[in-house]
Amino acid sequence: MQERTKKYLDPKPPRRKPHSHVRDLLLVLLGVGLVIIFFSSQSRFNFTSRNMTDKERIVRKVVYDGELEPKNLGLSPEQLRPLDDLLAEETRNLRQIRIHIERQDRYEKLSDGTELRFWCVLTLDNGSTVRTVISRTRRDGLISSLTRRIRDDLEKYRSSARKMGKERIDSFTNTM
Repeated sequence: MQERTKKYLDPKPPRRKPHSHVRDLLLVLLGVGLVIIFFSSQSRFNFTSRNMTDKERIVRKVVYDGELEPKNLGLSPEQLRPLDDLLAEETRNLRQIRIHIERQDRYEKLSDGTELRFWCVLTLDNGSTVRTVISRTRRDGLISSLTRRIRDDLEKYRSSARKMGKERIDSFTNTM
């Protein structure tokens, strides 16, 4: 009986082979490396962007932040075409566009004459950020105002960068 209890009370854990620690460490490092490679944006395994059309790439770059999105505004694809055309022209320079659209009066029913406020944050491929000022427009003139604002601000950003002799300006807000 004493021998049996002595066996259970022995404080020494069973010995492991010295190779098992090295093997475990290598397996953990291999797993972490595979996870990093698979989820990195520069990965060869990025299946989401491989077979996308230009239109789908543009849609992925545009993020609507505000309470209203094109589907909530009742905008058809034909009405969104000028914005899509502008983004197709600028797609090589833009990393992401965040468009914030909201009603000026939250309680007003949404119609063609509804007053809206919008602003954009454009993130360029070189890391610069261009912020537009808050602009007001009506629902029926939203897309034309939005494209005009984006086009003007990108043009002002490029001319300011040329005047300053820099390729990149960290943050830029056109106040005109």
